[in-house]
Amino acid sequence: MAWEARGLEDYILQHYGGKVDILYGLSYGCRTLMQVLEDNRLQITTTIADGMSLRDYPDIKSEALKELYLFFFTGTFFVVLGRAGKLRKRFLAKITGRSIEEADRILYTKASWQSWKNQDKCLIGKKTDYSVFARTDMHVWYGIKGTVDKRLSSNLEELKAKGYPFTCKIFEDMGHGGLVGENTDRFIQEVEAAHRQSKKEKEEKA
Repeated sequence: MAWEARGLEDYILQHYGGKVDILYGLSYGCRTLMQVLEDNRLQITTTIADGMSLRDYPDIKSEALKELYLFFFTGTFFVVLGRAGKLRKRFLAKITGRSIEEADRILYTKASWQSWKNQDKCLIGKKTDYSVFARTDMHVWYGIKGTVDKRLSSNLEELKAKGYPFTCKIFEDMGHGGLVGENTDRFIQEVEAAHRQSKKEKEEKA
């Protein structure tokens, strides 16, 4: 994940002089998004984290215990999401609030078990630095039609209480990632609206 974040950071620096109007991340991609925000070489006007988990992975020091955690925790998701049959696809559609067709499209069916392990192992013990919210106009979105985003957003009030600057928007008629996946016109409208807000606030501060 650090490799992906650094690749994106270097690309932004090389091609856009380190300046970007809008940075968007969805679901697990929000982990990469948060790492990109840690790079103080970048200037990002608007950042949107869609369906971001607000819980960190456990801090496990022992390699043996890490492997045990990955076997049970990651292994469960690998079986449910990575090797899903018809019944599991219906289950995934229900909990994400997406259609069966969309649920099928977003499954990681081609990812290997090693890839699943790697994506989780690199996050064990890593604490999310929410102070990076202050480096951008931060927007956090959740589509709570299913149960997934309700769980992912369960620590929202705690985050607000700690004073981190961000704007939260809840889409009750959307599922996890449903805005960009099935409602692209509305997605564009929401992104443009968020960016207009960012520019207005930036101008008022200037």
